[in-house]
Amino acid sequence: MDWLIAILGGLTTLCFMAGALAMPVLFVFLFVWVFRQHEQSAKRFTAAAPTLGLTPEGQRRLVGVRSGVHVRVRHVREGSSDNRSSWTYVEATIDPPLRLGMRVHAQGWLGSAFSELTGKDIPVGDPSFDRDFAVSAVEQSEMARFLNAEFRRALATVRVQYRSLWLTDDEVLIKLKGWKVDARTLGPALDAAVNLSSGALAARRAMGPTARERAVIDSWSRVATESGWAFDREQLSLTGAVGRAKFQVVPVLNRSGWSTRFRVSFDRPLGVDLQLRKQGAFSAVGRFLGVQDIVIGDPRFDDSFTVKGSNPDGVRHVLDDEALRTDLLTLLGAARTLEVGDNHVEATAHGLVDQAPSLRHSLDLVAAVARGLRARVDAPAVGAYR
Repeated sequence: MDWLIAILGGLTTLCFMAGALAMPVLFVFLFVWVFRQHEQSAKRFTAAAPTLGLTPEGQRRLVGVRSGVHVRVRHVREGSSDNRSSWTYVEATIDPPLRLGMRVHAQGWLGSAFSELTGKDIPVGDPSFDRDFAVSAVEQSEMARFLNAEFRRALATVRVQYRSLWLTDDEVLIKLKGWKVDARTLGPALDAAVNLSSGALAARRAMGPTARERAVIDSWSRVATESGWAFDREQLSLTGAVGRAKFQVVPVLNRSGWSTRFRVSFDRPLGVDLQLRKQGAFSAVGRFLGVQDIVIGDPRFDDSFTVKGSNPDGVRHVLDDEALRTDLLTLLGAARTLEVGDNHVEATAHGLVDQAPSLRHSLDLVAAVARGLRARVDAPAVGAYR
């Protein structure tokens, strides 16, 4: 009996050792298999681009124009490390933006019940639509006019097939579970998003200007006539020139309310890849492009701005002017957002600036910075980085 126990013990030990050795092998096999599946999926996704009329932009993104609308398809991973999910985003741009500060999204019965309890949803008077969609907007009183019967039917039709559906001022988004790589799946989703984008623009044109937009049209038309600027009534944009630079002023509406964006574009780039923003607001784009943080040596300025550029000495020369730095700090204090690039200065003012004196004052602040930057670059001392 002892010999049988010894044999069984030996076999058990051998099985345990074999299992211990097999685990790393199995782990490596699974890792290689997942990697190859991921690689094959990316190749199939890229291969679908010509059929869809799109262009690959990296392994997991397709972009292009479909029926005159800018579209994008991208694969994303969402969630925490312990609960991550794969999704395919199909997006169609709405241009020009609807300027309603709006968000419409499809919802199930649970979302509908939550909206009723919180009272945050905007009803449009159509029971089935109000049940299936959640609506929010800055321009709340305008939503019933925008969501007319024809457009509501279009949204409801798409919702039958695509349950995860969003509509904002500037895009239509359809969200598909998993990483979809087949053109036969992606094509219909793209067409649905494009049709909704076109339908949203048609509904927006049919409803006409909002009360705030009518005020802008009245005021900015007079300003344009008095100043010799151009005014686009559909885009609600003022354009003109300040010296050799061109400017554009547009009203912007998002979920936090109205603001006014002033942009002055140089006649040619500064040539130092300048990227300047409010301290703490700079994204990882600059790091990806290989540019670096630059310290100017003015504590008040360095504490207020993040400065990057491909030519640190050139950037320091451009910003080595106390009057220019003062103008930048003054603009930063007056603006909601401020961004300086190698070919533009852009600042956003709080609220809707629709009176001529305020418009000119804000534009003068942005133009002063643009002139100062251009003058520093055009100075003879810039030398090799002109």
